[in-house]
Amino acid sequence: MRSETGPADPLASQPILSGGDRLLREPAQRRVLRCLSAVESADPVFLMRQTGLSWDELSWHVADLDAAGCLDRQGGSAAAAPSPMLSLTEQGRLTYDANRRWRFKSAALVLLSALSRR
Repeated sequence: MRSETGPADPLASQPILSGGDRLLREPAQRRVLRCLSAVESADPVFLMRQTGLSWDELSWHVADLDAAGCLDRQGGSAAAAPSPMLSLTEQGRLTYDANRRWRFKSAALVLLSALSRR
């Protein structure tokens, strides 16, 4: 969640990685990308069940990820299907991989600094 006083997430101070990949500040966005990275495409109902998000929350995060160029929508017209199938774009896969690597490195640094204080 966003707060009025500013983001509580320490990643908020690092919004961009090298190569233009965004660091995702919202844990829900990371959950959506993680779920889509495991499948070729998914519908919103599947994503709601997998991520535990409500319809409003999911649509808000999907809109943000779509605006960032991370998602691709197929279908979604009233005649074809009631809701679009969502999949990751190449940019979305790069963003997810960069976030995963960055989080692993930052966790390793925190662990190493805690061990070095002993």
